[in-house]
Amino acid sequence: MRTVGTRDWPEFERDPKRAFERGQRLDEVLKGTLAPRPRGVFRMTHAQMNAEDDRRMVEIARRLIASKI
Repeated sequence: MRTVGTRDWPEFERDPKRAFERGQRLDEVLKGTLAPRPRGVFRMTHAQMNAEDDRRMVEIARRLIASKI
């Protein structure tokens, strides 16, 4: 990892083992915020797929805000 600038950012973990463990804990916390992916095969235009992805991302953002992480 390369840190740009002169400001000290304490949220960056420099120890790789601790950074990996922190990432695993964060993954566990965020797992509940994911909106379920639709199953199956869909036929849509590119614009429709983008709109569906946007809708899903908004749902995930709402869940993140509600969880106050």
